[in-house]
Amino acid sequence: MRRTVYLFCLLLLCGCAKYVGDIDVIEELKHPTKFPDIYQPEVLNVGELVAENKLKEGEKVRLVSLGETKYTSIQMMLVRNGVTVPPHLHKDHDVVMHVKKGGAIVILNGTRYYVQEGQLILVPRKTWHEIENTGKEVFVVVNVFYPPYRGEDIKFFKTKKKKKKEQRKELE
Repeated sequence: MRRTVYLFCLLLLCGCAKYVGDIDVIEELKHPTKFPDIYQPEVLNVGELVAENKLKEGEKVRLVSLGETKYTSIQMMLVRNGVTVPPHLHKDHDVVMHVKKGGAIVILNGTRYYVQEGQLILVPRKTWHEIENTGKEVFVVVNVFYPPYRGEDIKFFKTKKKKKKEQRKELE
């Protein structure tokens, strides 16, 4: 085994072999004055984060950034009961949503799903989605975005609101 490693190292030094690996790492090593991105490992307690970031009076939705790496970003979203996050999509981001508290109706490309604590929602890029908190408590979901989310690619679906007169006629 040692002979193989020594032989490979010798071939690398002579230029007879080529390393094929992570291109980003190779590029960072080629530029010694450019420091690589450094991200520290971290363990987060979502229960504590929910307690620290409660919705304020009159606040409907709150987004809390929990962290970021070179390839992903993580946000916690709190949605007050009775509130709907309007239909939207992300052109360039996949989202994995982990329901931490409560229950809600999630609509993905027109299909309705009831989700509750412990479930995962997989939302590929360009998927229309919305969240209706129909429960009696705050709905809490942890979103993992790939690549890191900057808020630049969100596109909202325009819905037509019925006029009040039309709504009243329907109720009669």
